[in-house]
Amino acid sequence: MSKNAISAVMMTVLAATAFSAGLSEFIVIGLLGQMAGELDAPLSQMGLLVTAYAAGIALGAPLLTRMTLSLHARSLAVGLMLLFAVVSAASAMASSLASLLALRIVAGAIHGVYFSIASASLSMIFDERRAPIAIALMFSGLTLAMVLGVPLGMLATADYGWQAPFQAIAVVACVSGGLLQFVLPESFGPALPVPRGSALLRSTLFNPALIRPYCFTVLAFGGGFVFFSYVEPWLAHVAALDVGSVALVLAMVGGGSLVGNILGGILPGQLGLQRALIIAVLLQCVGLAGLFWSAGSFNPIVFLLPWSFGAFATAPMVQTWAIVEAEQANARLSASFNVSAFNLGLALSSFIATRQVALNGMAYLPVTAALMVALALPFCFLRTRGVPAK
Repeated sequence: MSKNAISAVMMTVLAATAFSAGLSEFIVIGLLGQMAGELDAPLSQMGLLVTAYAAGIALGAPLLTRMTLSLHARSLAVGLMLLFAVVSAASAMASSLASLLALRIVAGAIHGVYFSIASASLSMIFDERRAPIAIALMFSGLTLAMVLGVPLGMLATADYGWQAPFQAIAVVACVSGGLLQFVLPESFGPALPVPRGSALLRSTLFNPALIRPYCFTVLAFGGGFVFFSYVEPWLAHVAALDVGSVALVLAMVGGGSLVGNILGGILPGQLGLQRALIIAVLLQCVGLAGLFWSAGSFNPIVFLLPWSFGAFATAPMVQTWAIVEAEQANARLSASFNVSAFNLGLALSSFIATRQVALNGMAYLPVTAALMVALALPFCFLRTRGVPAK
């Protein structure tokens, strides 16, 4: 088998693991109404399922990454994905909101450390021109979860209950996790020295070069989820769409996120990182502002597509930015903090959304989301090093 074919198989399996993690993170967004009824919990609290998962990643990824630096990335990735399968199966059996919240925190922590290891390891086995595309290909599993997983999961719940998607996640995670043992090379992330606490903080958390991508990630990627955390009830109540139409719109948004993810792997090399980031932010702001302005009178996909392009182009660009700004020995750690930043943004945004819905409903969610995303613009103009430019 040729080197390119081996790489293609490896990236396919990595994308499958990302698919299972992405579906676990995003599927509840499309099931909030149904889950609220079956778990006997108020709708205003269901956004906490998004918050709990994101908080698990934000807090768990750096801690678990540091604890596992001395382990070889390949065997660790396999073990983490198999454990993720077990937690997903347990989630399908949860009978209360409290137990499901606890499982979401654990699943999020596993998700976070896995993505930190995988994205940092890809930067070690590909050169700086190919690494952004490799990371984008792995992240495409997340977007495929939105293209296929979320709408299909929503449709499956009509016949099999909200538990069905979590059962499917467990199966995909188990199979793809087992395959990792055979497709990942030995060079996929060797064991690394564990830095002292003070050195860790100086080189990653408080490194000025890395604070910039962390802050950008929280605002530019997370900000849009002030709206998207409640996209399913917004589409149903504000845009007045039926269940089938909501699933179709979310599938089209997933398609837009897949396109955005690919753009995020290509644009930095074509336009330079700064211009690519500005375009990603402006696309999101235009889409979110349009959703509020139209108030459901236009087909929401007209505005949701630009948002999805921008938001999911951001993900691979800023993850690559964080990795190349760090010294290679700290690549896993910087990746873990940026994964935390992604989900700190999601947790903060979903919490803001939950409070806003409880106080004055869903009407102003797109405005709040657009303002939060716009706050990322200043970080686009700060100088970055080590990132492919035109």
